[in-house]
Amino acid sequence: MNTPAENLIPQLTPITHDTVGRTATAELTSTLPQHVLHLDYLFPEKFGQYRVLKLICNGGMGSVYLAEDSMLKRKVAIKTLKPELAMHTVSKERFLREAIIVSGIKHEQIVTIYGVGEDHGVPWLAMEYLEGHSLEEIIQRKHKFTWVQIMRLGREIARALAVAHSHGLVHRDIKPANIWLETIDKKTGKTRIKLLDFGLARYCHQEGGPTQAGMVVGTPHYVSPEQARGRELDSRSDLFSLGVVLYRLSTRVFPFDGADTLALLTSLAVDPPKSMREHNPEIPQGFDQLVMKLLEKQPEDRIPTARQAAEQLQVLYHAEMERTGETSQSGKMPALKSNVPFLVEPEPAAIETSRPQLSSRSLILLLLAFSLGAGAVGVMLTYLFQWYAR
Repeated sequence: MNTPAENLIPQLTPITHDTVGRTATAELTSTLPQHVLHLDYLFPEKFGQYRVLKLICNGGMGSVYLAEDSMLKRKVAIKTLKPELAMHTVSKERFLREAIIVSGIKHEQIVTIYGVGEDHGVPWLAMEYLEGHSLEEIIQRKHKFTWVQIMRLGREIARALAVAHSHGLVHRDIKPANIWLETIDKKTGKTRIKLLDFGLARYCHQEGGPTQAGMVVGTPHYVSPEQARGRELDSRSDLFSLGVVLYRLSTRVFPFDGADTLALLTSLAVDPPKSMREHNPEIPQGFDQLVMKLLEKQPEDRIPTARQAAEQLQVLYHAEMERTGETSQSGKMPALKSNVPFLVEPEPAAIETSRPQLSSRSLILLLLAFSLGAGAVGVMLTYLFQWYAR
């Protein structure tokens, strides 16, 4: 059943990370001491036991530093929250909740948190240092993905979501900027998908918390209709966001758009998305159908679970490899800030099936030829030995 637009639009009060940041800054900056206001521009020496090596980047919510664990002698990434935002209760709760939530998940596709603390009024998280780039960076370089690559990326994202969902979590901010392609082998370019930024994550059916009634959290282009309405969410909301990611990767446009946030969310509420094949007829039909299923406005009409989405993407992935002759090693991902190429991770199955294999008949003929050859050599050696004896 479709929801009338007039019932949806008045409820929309879009609040994103940046919106909260700007609001907090406007409210609190005038009350902060000058040494705290300028802390972001200084180069801190340490956060807890972690010695800062360099600044990696600055963002609207805080900064990320490369640091070294002085005890374990390993590189880590330190994520900090801006001091003015740390004085904003909602922002600080979200920041610290990420550490609590992610620390309970141990999986190679979820970023690992090592520690949490606060120095000079600045909350920080220590997490594993990842080499590679976000999916957003690669998109911004206008890299043309093959369908095999897109299906594999979609499958790996769905598998990572399945892990989070198995812990009862809804990520609520699935987008290319929060999907990391980690380089795990520089020589081969082998990569692995990692989910980042669980600052907006919540447990299914969780009540209360940092989200105020009537507010919409997340990134407007990627939120589900129920998330835009501020309704209770389950894992199917993340699957809608996955559908938006795959749609954008395949067509280079968003399924819903508008001149401003209100127009965008109105389109999300009332407009059916165009089929991806309307943008590009070369998109495989089965893949188009799967993405459109993820983008259904009603959660009950979507693919039920991330695990099932991953399984369906797996089938499409292998069918597309068979159709095109492409392998998981085909088509390098772009080198961005280094000369390291990015490859979609090779699959053992794909490598094994590419090896030439002998049939039973060929094997028998080969053994027979070998036996005859050995017999002929034996006869020749016997003749030469008798001739020599004479």
